[in-house]
Amino acid sequence: ASDYLLEDPRRARIACIETIGVSQEMEKIRRKVVHNLAKVIEQYCDQMAEEGLVPKRDYHLPSIALVGATLELLVESLSEGSKIEPDNFGRELILILRALQIGAQHYGKA
Repeated sequence: ASDYLLEDPRRARIACIETIGVSQEMEKIRRKVVHNLAKVIEQYCDQMAEEGLVPKRDYHLPSIALVGATLELLVESLSEGSKIEPDNFGRELILILRALQIGAQHYGKA
């Protein structure tokens, strides 16, 4: 999804900036998209947990957080003087996901 938005900055601007606050109906659609993307991440985390690579837990909220991080990185990439290179975008998201998962391993019982 981020590649599609990074290919044409107009797409990212519409999806991440201009749709916010348009209407209640648009907000419902935007929230549905956020939850759909989070569901994909959550399923990936659940699969990793089944394989014993990360702790078993509810990854719903961390998945929502990662979608939020993705959207904010996209907005940042649109900013004048942004230092986000498209090649580094995916790498940063993977690092953030791994940080969430590692944090779950260390703090999951807190």
